[in-house]
Amino acid sequence: MKLFRPIFANARFAGSWVCCSGAILFILLLQLTSVTAAQPGLKTPRLDRDDLLVYRGSNGRAVAAKSIDDWKRRRASIFQGMQEVMGPLPGPEKRCPLDMWV
Repeated sequence: MKLFRPIFANARFAGSWVCCSGAILFILLLQLTSVTAAQPGLKTPRLDRDDLLVYRGSNGRAVAAKSIDDWKRRRASIFQGMQEVMGPLPGPEKRCPLDMWV
């Protein structure tokens, strides 16, 4: 009686090696992409969307907004991020007079 049989001794385990190697390859590729995304010189990470009173300072670090000028910088970065996702907002040529009635 053999205690240690090779994996391929039984025909039903022959496909498990291919499945495991595919999963290992996927995990390795996932790790490689996360390492390349974290390299310096690429886009800085996004600020926390729940804390609106933090903006990026001139050195790239997160700084708490303590004045009106700080809030204007944060608002500008929020606006820029919104336009990156949605596209530019329409200008005054697209405005029309409001015709409100109840």
